[in-house]
Amino acid sequence: MSTAAVAIIAVACGGSNPSSDRNLGDVLVLTPTPAPVNCIDPYPASAPTFDDDDAIAYETLPSGVAVFDHQVGNGSALEMDSNISVHYTGFFDDGCVFDTSHIRGAPVTFKLNNLIQGWQIGMVDMLEGGKRRIRIPSDLAYGDAGFNISGFVIPGGATLIFEVELVEVVQ
Repeated sequence: MSTAAVAIIAVACGGSNPSSDRNLGDVLVLTPTPAPVNCIDPYPASAPTFDDDDAIAYETLPSGVAVFDHQVGNGSALEMDSNISVHYTGFFDDGCVFDTSHIRGAPVTFKLNNLIQGWQIGMVDMLEGGKRRIRIPSDLAYGDAGFNISGFVIPGGATLIFEVELVEVVQ
């Protein structure tokens, strides 16, 4: 995460005699200010909604990634090195939409093993046509450092939730 502001507080401890053995230590206090997070608004009405994430009956995997299948696919299986075409929406755990392919109006193609670990773990057994919600703990996403490139911000420590539709395993 980028630090937008740093507050420096200098505290002088001393008497009137500058040659005394008193500690004149300066105390540096860093107070990080989180980079602003921009939720996507307006959000396409046809795209998945966040709803009540606590009501989802997730299956929590040993890694800590949690998955819930809205629809099990019946097409091709993917491999870790597969190119996949997906529609997706990324939410923070408060429901804020931070990214979505639905605004672009078309699925996006990625190589699965180039994505964050949480996506890899959460998608590994999906089939084409499947729709899944994946809840990714921060250590399998962007960790404590977060992500900030050109104003696109994912704060450090963020749990990420994705609605993913596996449109195609690209051969």
